[in-house]
Amino acid sequence: MVIKRRQGAVYCWCLTCEVEVIMLTPDEAASLTSASTRELYRMVDAGEVHFIETPAGLIRVCLPSLLKTVDRPNCNQQLYLRAKVDDEKS
Repeated sequence: MVIKRRQGAVYCWCLTCEVEVIMLTPDEAASLTSASTRELYRMVDAGEVHFIETPAGLIRVCLPSLLKTVDRPNCNQQLYLRAKVDDEKS
C-alpha cells in the first residue's frame, strides 16, 4: 500500500519518538491498518500510538508508532519507506 496525498506527506516532530515523522489523519491511519476509525481513536485514547493535536483540534497519528502497534502483514517498515519515497518524488 502506498500513501499518496494531494499536498504531500505531513512531517511533524513526534515528542515520543524524538524525531520528525510522517503524521497521518485518523482516516489514513485506519485505512493503512484495515482498522476502523473508531478503533484508531481507541488506540489514541489508550496511548497505544503517538499523536499530536493541531491548533484546529485535529488529530495526526505518528506513522512509525502505528506500524509498531499493529500486527498486520501489510503494515511494516516498508510502508513507511514507500510513503517517504513517494513524497520525495512529488
